[in-house]
Amino acid sequence: MQTIKKTPIEKISKPIQSFIAQEKSGGIVLGISVILALILANSGWSASYHHFLENSFGFQWNGKSCFDFSLHHWINDGLMAVFFFVVGLELKREIVGCASLNFVPIKNRIYWHNLYSIGVLFLSALCGLL
Repeated sequence: MQTIKKTPIEKISKPIQSFIAQEKSGGIVLGISVILALILANSGWSASYHHFLENSFGFQWNGKSCFDFSLHHWINDGLMAVFFFVVGLELKREIVGCASLNFVPIKNRIYWHNLYSIGVLFLSALCGLL
């Protein structure tokens, strides 16, 4: 039996690809990023960390700067918009797909969908009032 030798790039890329393919990989990367940001913001390097976040970048079009914002602004507005978009898609998948209500008979699912939607509505309104 002949074994196929792996190239050096395959030795590096295979573990990365298998990690990315897992559902929990996004949460792990997010958790590590949060911990790293908290450590940097509360350490002796906090001035450098905050200075790094104030670097601005954007695009140039016909010699004019477009979307020239700080990294802090890009994170707050751009990435948070993407984050809440993904959260909205997950909520829609739960409500429409009803993955958490598979044990409920089909005739009662509409009732639970409506109850769940009203509960989410009131919960979000309560969070808005706080």
